[in-house]
Amino acid sequence: MRESTYPLFRKGCVAAFILWAISIVFWQSSVLSFALGALPIIVTIAWRNKEFPAFPFAFSFQWLQVSLGIIWRDVFGTSLSAVDHPQIDLACYLGIIGLLVLGIGVRFGFFLAEKMFTVQPLEEPEEVNYSVKKIFAIYLILLFVTPFVAIVSWKFLPLRSIMVTIFVLQHFIVFLLFYLAICYNRAFYIVGTLLLEIVQGMVGYFSGYKTSLLIFAIVAFANLKRLTLRMRYVLVLVLFLLMILSVVWQAVKPELRRAFADRTLSLTSPIEKKIKFVYRLAETIFRGNEYPYQTQSQPSKVYDLVNRISNIYYFACTLGRIPSEVPHEEGTLLRGSLMHIFTPRLFFPEKPGLPSDSWMVRTYAGINVAGGEGNLTNIALGYLVENYIDFGIPYMFLPVFILGAIAAIMYRFIFKIAVNYIMANVLSASIFFFNFYLFEKANIKIFGNLLADYIVSVAALMLFQKSFLKFITNKDYGQNEFKAG
Repeated sequence: MRESTYPLFRKGCVAAFILWAISIVFWQSSVLSFALGALPIIVTIAWRNKEFPAFPFAFSFQWLQVSLGIIWRDVFGTSLSAVDHPQIDLACYLGIIGLLVLGIGVRFGFFLAEKMFTVQPLEEPEEVNYSVKKIFAIYLILLFVTPFVAIVSWKFLPLRSIMVTIFVLQHFIVFLLFYLAICYNRAFYIVGTLLLEIVQGMVGYFSGYKTSLLIFAIVAFANLKRLTLRMRYVLVLVLFLLMILSVVWQAVKPELRRAFADRTLSLTSPIEKKIKFVYRLAETIFRGNEYPYQTQSQPSKVYDLVNRISNIYYFACTLGRIPSEVPHEEGTLLRGSLMHIFTPRLFFPEKPGLPSDSWMVRTYAGINVAGGEGNLTNIALGYLVENYIDFGIPYMFLPVFILGAIAAIMYRFIFKIAVNYIMANVLSASIFFFNFYLFEKANIKIFGNLLADYIVSVAALMLFQKSFLKFITNKDYGQNEFKAG
């Protein structure tokens, strides 16, 4: 009997109907029912057998950004500023439809890839032993090198898009480390990596603490049946930490960023100083001694997190202004994004830099948000909202479908050129999850980052994968003998 390529999709459709029916009975909210019913389909439509669920997790994360505010409002009856707009339900409907279209596009892209080129089954002999110690050593080097390269890259703008692909390398190593640690039941390496990543992420300007937690969740759910009891405990701990640290981060973030702005701290400050600052800040806030500018009550810390994750308010504002006050752009935004990407600064040094994404929020949503020269805060509308500004309903979904199809073809090509399924899974997840997990990500950044990450990563895979595998396994990969004919 042939093994199903999409083993969870039928179950997802059944779960979708059950969730839809339950939500209709208990909450009588059509938008809530639509959002809950769509979730299992969004998760399972691109969940492929024996592959890391990079796309499913990315789409689930986007679904959370679209739906959480609606769920909080309709299930708990709580008023949130994130959903306080007359067009918010329409924004949620369109956001969920956009995710379904993106998933269908990915599924169609997988179908096209099978017609365009043959991907032979990738296997790995059981006797191959990977050195987790060597991979962990590489991770430790990248942990300190990556932030330095990211800072230096601003001094070499023509090469910056290439230099920052070091983040893909770091994600690749973390994915590989977690996967092998699960296979060999080495919880020490997982816990150690998570602690290092959380400490570094919680004292930075951006929420880097969640990166390693999400990576572990993806790897763990891809191998859920083979997890030992110890690894299941680690998975539960990771999910718990993700929730707790998200609440803590949302509470300390304003004052921490203020410290960076007034140079009390800098990105190059000693790590000990930043840890002590964040600890004192969290202790002060959660003991109830709020800073002067904070006037909200303690429970608002959770509400603040929900407000922050919910990401369709600006979409609703845009729906209220376009086309009634501002006409559709008829493709101007999308053409500008593509033009910027296909005129690389390396060959067009006179090309102007990217403006802050916040200008779109000011122009099309009519909200004066922060962002601009010298301001690291950058608030974006998101790729789907940009497509609405360009084309309106229903044509806004066509670029989303095409994006999903192209991404899926690129994804499957990695499985064609990889020596084994571990390399294929790890690299594809490293590229595609982090380019598709934010609903608020602008078209220009999805296209640009995805293209740069993909070109550099695929080139590195073709040139160095056999040498790298030989280094961490002490086995000669001179021939692709592990591809089953």
